[in-house]
Amino acid sequence: MDLILKSARLVDADRSTTDIGIENGKIVAIEPELAAQAETIDLGGRLVTSGFISISTNLAF
Repeated sequence: MDLILKSARLVDADRSTTDIGIENGKIVAIEPELAAQAETIDLGGRLVTSGFISISTNLAF
């Protein structure tokens, strides 16, 4: 993994937090107490959501 986001609060979860593992720009793991050697950012319980803008790859012009 390239990056681990520690103590993230997900939108659909209760007040508990979890860790998010990212590799090559994609989420590869979501689990509590994720153990891996990677750059780590502690979110301190901050909310993590999907992007507010969704770009479709099937655009017809």
